[in-house]
Amino acid sequence: MVKSIPGWFYILIGAIVSAASYLISYEKMILFFYAGVIFMGVGVAKIILGKVLPEVSQPSSLQQPIRLTPLQIQQRSILHRIEATQKAQAPPFQHAPQHKPLSTTNLVCANCQARLHPSFSYCPRCGQKLAIRK
Repeated sequence: MVKSIPGWFYILIGAIVSAASYLISYEKMILFFYAGVIFMGVGVAKIILGKVLPEVSQPSSLQQPIRLTPLQIQQRSILHRIEATQKAQAPPFQHAPQHKPLSTTNLVCANCQARLHPSFSYCPRCGQKLAIRK
């Protein structure tokens, strides 16, 4: 679960960065100085918005993580594997051929009736191993 960074932490980091850049060399580290000031502004805004809009800063029940038992995790894993297998076995969308096939033989798969090329060892639709003819 991702935790929100509290506003006081932004203020603290911003103050440290701004103070360090000012003490080291303000002219050379002006970018870091203003980055620290921006961090402090973000921290103050988070604190103010947390007071004004407390329901927004608190995660709702929809944002809470789902806690699953080991049995539920196993069941979901099995369902995902079944869905993946079914998706892999589903016949792909095929466009109507625009030309005649190179082969004139009419070979079909005994399992799913898909048209086959004589050089195929496996059916491209269902994966059935084809009998090798010599």
